[in-house]
Amino acid sequence: MIPRHVWKIAVALMPFAAAPASANGHAVAAWGFNGFGQCDVPTPNGDFVATDAGLYHSIGLKADGSVAVWGSDQYGERQ
Repeated sequence: MIPRHVWKIAVALMPFAAAPASANGHAVAAWGFNGFGQCDVPTPNGDFVATDAGLYHSIGLKADGSVAVWGSDQYGERQ
């Protein structure tokens, strides 16, 4: 687990996709093309320690080890 006092911003970039960013291991903000819901961060939106983006989906790792995936599920990305 990343200590709460450590300031960290992570940004994942993909062409024509969302750009999820996690600040200080907390909430995620996403912007960019949202044609498949890849900018619609699921709730609860908190305790993220890492994020990444595919072309039509986004993914976030939470401090408790769980994973949140949002956006397209065309190939089972959210399974």
